[in-house]
Amino acid sequence: MFKENIENSRLNELLSTLVKYGFVIKISRGKYALPADLPTRIGLRHSAKIWIKKMR
Repeated sequence: MFKENIENSRLNELLSTLVKYGFVIKISRGKYALPADLPTRIGLRHSAKIWIKKMR
């Protein structure tokens, strides 16, 4: 959400809870974003196998 008025106490409380549990990242005042997806171990292994095949 960009440039939204989050001074409303209920919305502010909800966003604070989402940030606390890691579902949302607070970028700056009034700006929130979803966290980037972190690669999983299976995805990293798969990517490494493909990269090794390309390098041969």
